[in-house]
Amino acid sequence: DSPRYAAVAPWTHDADGVSTWEPPVSWRPLPRRDDTTRDDYDVIAAVNRHTVMPWGWTHEQDNSKLVVEEDGAVHELVREIGVNTYRNTDLSNDRAAHDYWAATQDYWAMVRGYFDNLETGTQGFHIEDDAEGTLLYGPVLEAGQRVLFGIATAEEAYAEAETLLNSQITVVE
Repeated sequence: DSPRYAAVAPWTHDADGVSTWEPPVSWRPLPRRDDTTRDDYDVIAAVNRHTVMPWGWTHEQDNSKLVVEEDGAVHELVREIGVNTYRNTDLSNDRAAHDYWAATQDYWAMVRGYFDNLETGTQGFHIEDDAEGTLLYGPVLEAGQRVLFGIATAEEAYAEAETLLNSQITVVE
């Protein structure tokens, strides 16, 4: 999805090869599916924990749908807790994934570099996005596709993506 669900936290690593990423509780906008169909809550207070283990990884969610009253009072409408488990597999037909990465890795390195610069060179940043989540991530992915199909170089595609990123990201001074 787009960075509307982004969070920042360090990874922790233990001696058994288990690494966990758990950001603090953060308020997030409604999921697209709810933003267009519901009006009974205003924001989600969310924690998403990712734990990588030798056999795969887990994604745990602990989310509260919150109602924010006009006087600023906040109350929980419902709490959702979920666990997704992913196991490493040996894919026999993973050539397309390897081909994609080989063709686009330089482009994605530039995109990651853009966000690395934001994270280390600013007090913070805010990303504007619409409820459909397509104004930012869709065109950035499409630029990567042009690299894959040889329509653009990584540098040309990144110049496009950078223009879009700059138009939707506000740096906090």
